Amino acid sequence: MMIKSGKVSARKSKRGAPGLILSTVAWDMRFLWGLALELRPHNIATVALAPGFMRTERVMSYANGEADWKKVPWLKDSESPEYSRGAVAALAADRSLMRRSGKALHVGELARQYGFTDIDGRTVPEFIMREQFVDMVKNFQQQNS
Repeated sequence: MMIKSGKVSARKSKRGAPGLILSTVAWDMRFLWGLALELRPHNIATVALAPGFMRTERVMSYANGEADWKKVPWLKDSESPEYSRGAVAALAADRSLMRRSGKALHVGELARQYGFTDIDGRTVPEFIMREQFVDMVKNFQQQNS
C-alpha cells in the first residue's frame, strides 16, 4: 500500500519486509531523521531521496527549444524524471533497508549500489552543483539568445 501526502510517500510492508517512508524535499531531512528514530521499533525506514539534475519541463525550457537534450552541453549529466523510480523500487525491495533509515540518499549513488539505470541505459552520477556548471549554462544561454 502506498500513501502520498505532498512530497512524502509511505509504503506499508508486505511479508515482513521493512516499511518505507521517503521524501524528495531537502528540508524534510530533520523531520525524517526524527521519524526514523520513532518508527525503527516498527521496522519502518524513512529516507530523503536526493534526485540529481533532472530534465523537468522547466529545465528543458532553458534549452531554447532544443528537443534533443543530448545536444545541450550542460544537460550531459542530467537524468530523466523516471530515474528516481529505480531508486524507490530498489529501496522498497531491499531487505536490509533499515541500515539506511534517517539518511539522505543520492539517486546516482543508489544506481551504482543497486545496479539500475536511467531510461536511456546510463548510470547518471550524483549531482553536485559546481560553479563550472553554472558558467556553462550562462554561456549556453548567451550564445543562443
